[in-house]
Amino acid sequence: MKQDERKIKAREKWVKTYIELGSITKAALRCGISRPTLYRWIKRYEKEGFTGL
Repeated sequence: MKQDERKIKAREKWVKTYIELGSITKAALRCGISRPTLYRWIKRYEKEGFTGL
């Protein structure tokens, strides 16, 4: 369960970083993930909120 919680917190951090910076590219670089990955999680966040992460 702890691993799932870590994944959720990481995804939450990615989305918050994107919201803060307003740039997919900058947020992905800062978080060390690919842009397509960030796009995927932003879409889920927009659809389901933080519960979707």
